[in-house]
Amino acid sequence: MKHPTHKAIGVAAYSGLIVFFYKPFSVAFSFILLASSILSYFSSILPDLIEKSKKEHRGYTHSFFWSIVITLISCNLIVPLHIWLKSQGVYFPVIVPIFAVWIGYTSHFIADYFTNKGVCIWWPFDEERKGYKLWEHEDRDGPEFLITIISWVLTIIIWIRHFSFYYL
Repeated sequence: MKHPTHKAIGVAAYSGLIVFFYKPFSVAFSFILLASSILSYFSSILPDLIEKSKKEHRGYTHSFFWSIVITLISCNLIVPLHIWLKSQGVYFPVIVPIFAVWIGYTSHFIADYFTNKGVCIWWPFDEERKGYKLWEHEDRDGPEFLITIISWVLTIIIWIRHFSFYYL
């Protein structure tokens, strides 16, 4: 899949899950939830950026193992920021941005799972590529464009519904 599709799927997955699990207790918290979607946006292309120097695509970075590794690395950046913001009087659950990174990263290789090449989703335990082909590789532009548009529309609907339900 192409980067725009991965970004759209990552943000849509994060937005749907976070709005489902977290009920806002302030407008500021709602904006923190929304801002965390930016983390999901950028982390959704990390598997490809990490593997960019390799000739083989969809290798070890497209696995649950690396999803956990990247999430733990992001904790080293997010937790100190959380502590500093808390000292400034801004509180939010630290799990929210960490969840955004994990969802963005994981959504990438799960989306690639549904292509004809598949991914090594259980690496390092199983190095065999597995996948479920939804469409032929040559025909991907049409379905990918449709998935991208649907993902962005769903994201917009989710956030409009969230803010209108709680604040209007």
